[in-house]
Parts: sequence; structure tokens; C-alpha cells
Amino acid sequence: MRAISLSGRPPLLPVDASAFDEAYASALTAARENLDLTDLFACLERWRRVALLQRDPSRFASIARRAAERLTGHEVPADEPLAETRRRAGI
Repeated sequence: MRAISLSGRPPLLPVDASAFDEAYASALTAARENLDLTDLFACLERWRRVALLQRDPSRFASIARRAAERLTGHEVPADEPLAETRRRAGI
């Protein structure tokens, strides 16, 4: 079943919700000032992709772990916090 957000916010992990809010507000302000929606659409597309990855939190953790292992060339410990794994993977 597909996650639906009743608040209009993409279904993000709680740790990313404030980052989305900040990025969206900044892009919206720039769009108003420049009368150009390009950056706003790019921001929304980026976060749409993040939300798609995060709609299944356990799968997202697995994706982050694989990305970190490939980028660092080292196995990620099973008990490593997701925040650290994401930092290693750059996501």
C-alpha cells in the first residue's frame, strides 16, 4: 500500500521533515523574488525522490547501508545508527 500524507507533506522520516521545510521555504521565497519556478520544482523533485526511498523505513536503512558499503569499501556494522550510515553514504 502506498503512503499518503494527509498534511500535504511528503512521507519523510522525522529527522528529514525540518530539512524539507527549510528547503521548501527557501525555494518558495526564491521563486517569489525571481518569478522563476525552476528551483522550486527541483527542490520538490529532490524531496519527492527522498520520500519514495523513505516510504519503507527498513528498506531505506538497507539502501543506505549498501550505499555506505560501496562508497567506503568497508562493511557497515549491523548495530550502527542510521544517522551514521547516512553520513557515510552522503544521504
